[in-house]
Amino acid sequence: MIETQAPPPPQRSRAGLAVGIVLLVFAVLGALIAVIIQADAGARAKQAQRTSASHSPLDVERVAQAVAGKRAKALLAGDEQGWLADLDPAASDLIAAEKQRFANLRQLAPPVFSLDASYFDRGTHPNALFVQQVLQLSSDVRPTRNTFEWNFRVAGDRVLITRAEAFPGYGGLTSDADSGATRNVPWDSVALRSATAAHVTVLAPVASRWDPQTYLPAAVRAAGLVRSLWMNRPAAPGFSVFLADDQQFATWFASGEKEKAPLGTRSSVRWSMPTARSGWPGRTVLCPVPAKQCGRNGPPAPGSSCG
Repeated sequence: MIETQAPPPPQRSRAGLAVGIVLLVFAVLGALIAVIIQADAGARAKQAQRTSASHSPLDVERVAQAVAGKRAKALLAGDEQGWLADLDPAASDLIAAEKQRFANLRQLAPPVFSLDASYFDRGTHPNALFVQQVLQLSSDVRPTRNTFEWNFRVAGDRVLITRAEAFPGYGGLTSDADSGATRNVPWDSVALRSATAAHVTVLAPVASRWDPQTYLPAAVRAAGLVRSLWMNRPAAPGFSVFLADDQQFATWFASGEKEKAPLGTRSSVRWSMPTARSGWPGRTVLCPVPAKQCGRNGPPAPGSSCG
């Protein structure tokens, strides 16, 4: 019987083994390079999206809305720096005006104050925002709404306000947007000083000769009388009395046009809001120097009821 053995397996050459190792190394390197390229491409795409979003109108509007919310919270908290933080540092007139508004509104201590910003018309006014201000004083039965226009510029990821004024009313939009409040409110136009007692605040322009503290006792007595006569009608907890000269009397809380009545014939007291619509007549404009009795802006006569 003849026994046979299977032939031994062929031995791999060293050259073939080296080629296999080289090919494996190249495959691994290729896979790594592909992963790196893909990751880099994804990072670049995300960066491009962030860059595009930071300059898109929608993002500007979102940032502006956040700015409006921060400013409203700063006012209620008495944070002047927060109120001014998003104003353009180069807009010195705006900064001065907003400092004045902040000081005036803080004296009025509104329990309700909010700002809402949105684009008015990106096509015709790409750097303008339509801002609704909701405000309620202690002398108001309900909140009132006024509209403003903010101009802005984009600085990196920030929206800086360059101008803030009463909305000019393109296309008659203002008359529809404002509610309850009227134009030319004193706290937007002049620096005020005030005195407060028993839920009554008397305010006068800083530049005037009237000292609110002098008028406060009479205003408190008048408020008590009005409240007793008002009985159970809707009423706010307070009164706001604004001392005004002839020009201020004619324009504060008005639509922008001076009253047509001849000088000296109008009443020296005017409600800022119609009592039939608003209930409690909490805001009052008082002309302490009636033209009929004292002359347009002359000093009060000794013993008279003027000034």
